[in-house]
Amino acid sequence: MANNETPNLESLLQTAVELDASDLHLIPGEPPIYRVKGTLQRAQQDAISAEEVQAILEMKIGADKAARIGSETGHVIAICDVPAVAQGRMCVTRAGGKLNATIRILPGQVPDSKMARVPQALIDAVMNNSSGLIITAGEVGSGKTTTAMMLLEYLNTRRPVRIVTIEDPIGIHLESKLAVITQQNIDTDAPNFGAALRAVLRLDPDVLFLGEIRDIPTLEACITAAEAGNLVITQLHAATPEKVIQRIIDVYPEENKGVFRRRLASMLRAVSTQKLLPSAKSSGRVAAYGVLVVDKEMQRAISDGKDIHDRSSPLPEGCQTIAQDIRQLQAEGLITAETAEDALASLEI
Repeated sequence: MANNETPNLESLLQTAVELDASDLHLIPGEPPIYRVKGTLQRAQQDAISAEEVQAILEMKIGADKAARIGSETGHVIAICDVPAVAQGRMCVTRAGGKLNATIRILPGQVPDSKMARVPQALIDAVMNNSSGLIITAGEVGSGKTTTAMMLLEYLNTRRPVRIVTIEDPIGIHLESKLAVITQQNIDTDAPNFGAALRAVLRLDPDVLFLGEIRDIPTLEACITAAEAGNLVITQLHAATPEKVIQRIIDVYPEENKGVFRRRLASMLRAVSTQKLLPSAKSSGRVAAYGVLVVDKEMQRAISDGKDIHDRSSPLPEGCQTIAQDIRQLQAEGLITAETAEDALASLEI
């Protein structure tokens, strides 16, 4: 039976947690829509009107910001939460002149890296390098930010280092333990990633986390920070580690590619990509990881613009493809054979 009561944001987030949903969509003319195990599910209640959606969203971002969407900006990002229940990263946009929103449900605390199967090679790259560049990548909603947070938390509990994060917006709040952590928010603490990175280098950091590489100036700032002796962890949208490297190189004009390839090669330490799959043992999802650990031979290949797999020696220990990890997940009974088959087929498209 449909529920005729207009929901509020708190109750919607509560339901998202109960469903173990990764996302919540608020769209005029539709009931609340949850993404559970990668599949959209409409709530069993009446559709929410455009006026109701607007009222829900304006309660969070304010009428002034809402009014600027469409005329002055394409979207507004905000964090919404229910204390001790759920936290979400909200993206508010317009479609057909009406407000709508997608809310990514964030974990209330950093998951345990062992329980989440974060590859040991990634953890070793963070623990064994005092400088350089580590990239976590994947499609939208693949959990790459959570993986980066798990790497930072692993450091936080084991090393007395200075960690500075630059995020848009801050998702998971990290509490200083052995490490000293400062988290900066774009718009409130700095106008953009590039400006924030340039300022952060004066804060005596050891480890930097950058929410996302979005343009050449930000990429340049990441490489420069790594060259200055910092360990930089950042992320991109890409399906495989090889595509991460190619995408980074491709953003540069042809006349600058040679110099940049050499800089990237000298600083790159590890690249991971991931894909979330429905778990066979719970209502949630489990990540399959692809990992490249960068050694001297791979650095030379990147610098010279050659195939990183055309090698005279085996790949370094810890390297794996997402396909290999999908098969491992199936072997461990963490995903079903059907899920593995579908995931492997999607990699071939």
